[in-house]
Amino acid sequence: MSRSYDDNDEVSLEIIRFQEAPLPRYKIELAKLPCSPEEKAGLLSLYEGSIPRAFSKYVNKTVSLIGAIIWFRPPYQPNVEDKNAPVKPGYEVPLLLTDDFDEDQQPILIIGSQGLVNHVEAICSSHGWFIWPAPVRYTLKWAGTGKPFRMINQERVDTLLADKRNRQAGQ
Repeated sequence: MSRSYDDNDEVSLEIIRFQEAPLPRYKIELAKLPCSPEEKAGLLSLYEGSIPRAFSKYVNKTVSLIGAIIWFRPPYQPNVEDKNAPVKPGYEVPLLLTDDFDEDQQPILIIGSQGLVNHVEAICSSHGWFIWPAPVRYTLKWAGTGKPFRMINQERVDTLLADKRNRQAGQ
């Protein structure tokens, strides 16, 4: 069921203001959250205020995630000294919030690849954007050079394996 917006709705106003450049999905989802502007700023700072760590450092490890967004990297000029350098187009990448903290007591954020965007968007659609109701354990995988990263919901795998053991024990 789609939601309708009236003229006073914050999301509608943002979309109208940025019709030429649509808002990134995570900003639309943030605007829809039923919390104060201060709380929204705090949620956004968890993602935009942290330096993300490379997904590759967590390959073949199981991490406990407490939230995620699909972040939009706006168009940029990689070489600011060369004013004639081509501007690179913007792109989306997933940002994964762990329940772990770094040495400065800041939440650890993992940046995924563009190949994970659809997968993480589906996860956010089921668990929510920014902060999830409960942590979910994911095993992070990589299939090799030229292959995309993968995320496996470990709770689901554990449930399937337990079901299989129970069926085998009942035979």
